[in-house]
Parts: sequence; structure tokens; C-alpha cells
Amino acid sequence: MSTKISDIYDALESIVSAALGSEYKRLSNPYDLSDNAEPILRRGYGIIVADGDNTQRFICGKRSYNRRFNVAIINQITTTDHNISAKKTIDKGLLEDSAKVFIALEADITLSETCAKAVQISDGGFEYAEGDRNKYLAILINVECEYIE
Repeated sequence: MSTKISDIYDALESIVSAALGSEYKRLSNPYDLSDNAEPILRRGYGIIVADGDNTQRFICGKRSYNRRFNVAIINQITTTDHNISAKKTIDKGLLEDSAKVFIALEADITLSETCAKAVQISDGGFEYAEGDRNKYLAILINVECEYIE
């Protein structure tokens, strides 16, 4: 038997996947961005389970909870360090893709009616990740979901 939080996780992943499209592959390890299947990874996304808390509110005899997730979006850096124009294009592309996720979350604030509300709280800015053979630029989008169970 799955609980609400499992349904929320699945709905969040589905919305992110649809927003980013087929160019993006699911990361095998979103908790360590440099530890993924590099030879095939150009663009990836993953859902990281972050902290949660009991809101200590009771609604119709049920408890309200908050769970935070980080949506990781990662793009391979396919240029040299000195090609400023190409790096700018990669930066802007990642910003545009994070905006697609934001817009998708705003369009379905209840994550297909799995939670009371899901809101993008912030993002962590760009992060640099380096694997054995490739370099990546990533952004972590912080999403907070309130649900009643």
C-alpha cells in the first residue's frame, strides 16, 4: 500500500519529466551529480528527497505535513573553458529548462491532486559537477509539498 508521499514523488517526477522532454534522461544518482552513467548522459534530471516536517495542524482529523524535494537538472558542458559564447549558451539553456519546470509546477499546484500544494521555494543557483570524463552544470530547484494524511 503506497502512502500519499509516494504518490507525490511519482507525480512530481512525471511533471518534471514532461516539462523537460525526451532530451532529458533520469539520473541514476541525483544525490551525487558526478556519479551517473556518463557516456550516455548529456542532459539529466532527478528528484532528491530533502527534509520534511509535521506542520502540527490537524485538518478533518488528519495531520498536515511538509516535505521538501530538490529537483536536479544537469547539462553536460560540451565546450572548452575559453569559449565564453558557448558557455553562455549552456547557462541560458539551463535557466530556460529550470523555467519550464517552474511553469509546469505552477500549472499543476496540487501535483495531479496528490497534495494540498506544491510550490517552488527557491533554487540553489548553478553548481559544477565533474565526473571521470565529463563536466556538468547543474541547478537544484527546491520544491515544498504540503499534504494531509
